[in-house]
Formats: sequence, C-alpha cells, structure tokens
Amino acid sequence: MITAIVKWRAADQLTHADILERFKNSIPVYKGREHLIRKYVCFDRQALRGLGVYLWEDETAAQEFYAMASPIIEEETGHPPEIEFYDTPIVVDNQTGEILFYD
Repeated sequence: MITAIVKWRAADQLTHADILERFKNSIPVYKGREHLIRKYVCFDRQALRGLGVYLWEDETAAQEFYAMASPIIEEETGHPPEIEFYDTPIVVDNQTGEILFYD
C-alpha cells in the first residue's frame, strides 16, 4: 500500500469557486479508478495551494497515473506538481472500525 501526496499551486487568476468547480469536474477521473483506494482533496484558500492525498494499492499504478496527470496539472496551473510517495503499512479506519495491515 502506498500513500501519494501531491502538492500543487493554483493559477493566480482562479477564485476559490473556480477551484472547487474544477475539483468537482475531476471526480470522474478518480471514481472507480483501478488500484486507487481513496483520495482526499485539500485546499488552502489563502495560499492558493492544493494537496491531494491518495491511497494506492501499489506504487507502479500510482506512478503510471501521475505520468499521465502531472502534465495536465502543470498545464492547468502553470506549475508542476510535487509528488511524494510513502509506504503505508497500517490504516486505522474509525468509520468502519477496521484496522488494516499491509506488508
């Protein structure tokens, strides 16, 4: 299990409403995506910086996705995304009560 943290800066001319609309429009890209378990969208309104936190089954799938998505993010924002990967050996899910362990 791999967690990817993707940081990006919004284009200066975009408003918070514009960015929220883009987030909503991107849902079909992620919903049902093979190997993607979960995605969180975070945004700092004052700094105009976004953050995506993704939980992937494996790093290969994540790398393939970002190879396709990174140029799109850079084209839309004018800035390349920063991507970090972390092994994720334990997930505590308080909604379901599950504690998941991964090798």
